[in-house]
Amino acid sequence: MIYGHSHQYAAYKEEYIQYINPGSCGRKRFNLPLSFVSLDIEEGKMKITK
Repeated sequence: MIYGHSHQYAAYKEEYIQYINPGSCGRKRFNLPLSFVSLDIEEGKMKITK
């Protein structure tokens, strides 16, 4: 599940669901660091790079 709007990076798994919030790499807001996520899927395995 990829979601957003909070402008804050998060990546966690609950039960069998992987949740990813890439954060924000646009205009800096709310004194949070800029961030983005690269998601690679190969042979059924996910690799999340912040």
